Amino acid sequence: RHGRRLESTTVASLTNIAKFFSTKNEDDESSEEEEPPNTKMVYRRSKKDLLKLIFLPLLYLLLMGIAILFAFYTIQGLIDSYENRVRSVQQIDVNGKYHAIGIAIFPPFSDYIKCEYRYYDDVSPNPKQPPDICQNFEIPFVCDYVNVTFNSSISPGVRFAMVFKGPTLVSCKESLLLRYHINTTYREFSAMEYILFDQWDTFIAKSNESKMDFLANIEMNRVVYTFPAGFRTWVKLSYSVRQDFHNNRNYTEFSLIDNYASFNGNQTDTLPMEVLFEWKDNYYDYIQEIISTTAWSAFGSLCGLFLTLVKAGEFCRHWVRRIRRDREKKVLHLQKLEEEQKLLMESYERRKSLRRETKLKKSLEGTNKVSKIVASQ
Repeated sequence: RHGRRLESTTVASLTNIAKFFSTKNEDDESSEEEEPPNTKMVYRRSKKDLLKLIFLPLLYLLLMGIAILFAFYTIQGLIDSYENRVRSVQQIDVNGKYHAIGIAIFPPFSDYIKCEYRYYDDVSPNPKQPPDICQNFEIPFVCDYVNVTFNSSISPGVRFAMVFKGPTLVSCKESLLLRYHINTTYREFSAMEYILFDQWDTFIAKSNESKMDFLANIEMNRVVYTFPAGFRTWVKLSYSVRQDFHNNRNYTEFSLIDNYASFNGNQTDTLPMEVLFEWKDNYYDYIQEIISTTAWSAFGSLCGLFLTLVKAGEFCRHWVRRIRRDREKKVLHLQKLEEEQKLLMESYERRKSLRRETKLKKSLEGTNKVSKIVASQ
């Protein structure tokens, strides 16, 4: 009987010890179920902020690049327009009368026969009879000309020239007729040279030395025309005034239309040579050089570029302030998260220590119970 009582008490004690350790394991499992808080701090931006920080700078850089490219091509076009100007041709009416021009004839190996001003109308048989519209004008019967001997700038030695006043009354078809005889015994070809120039009145008012220098100059710089011997040459005159943009001067350029008619007669040692000058029509061409791209357009493009740069600078400053504000906001948010994490860790540590104390207290109580059970047995 005593043995059965001891056995029952031993079994009961072992059962109590097993219950103690089972409760201990449950407490350990419950303590292990709680995990420590996550200390990793993450700052997340919204999609709208990301688009503003990425898309807007790219857009402003693209617009600034387009403005710079446009200003560059505008300035390049302005430079090209200064180098390659566009010509503007305007026909100006002379109101029936041209300013008198000068005709310099160089008659070597020839004899001057006559000169006369006349009305010319399809080789009229009576050239002295003026048309009805020209009754109020008087044609001079004596030719206005001067003889000048000058040092030639092309050929060595001196050269002789006869300078005539050209026709003026285009409405009356006024013409200048010159006749020469040229010696053909020792020349294979016979012709006579002449040069046209404007401002007869200015030339006739010059001194003799100035006339000589002027003829030497135009002999080098102007076009030299010719008319052949043995023919009557009709020369229809026209000219254009060209504006020189660099020197701020006007230059006159003549253009001619020549027609020829041969003389009827036997060949002799001398051939007649006639030339008749008249104006083609009542108009002359005034040619201007126009710059297609003006400086104002380039100035406007530069102003647009500067405004774009200013706007881009303002945007950059705003963007930098926004990034700085976003960075400060990020720092504050991280500080707040850090404080929250710190509070969570403190509460976790307190719960952990409380659980540890509770666990230790339970273990002490269990030990005391075991020792009492063992002592009672």
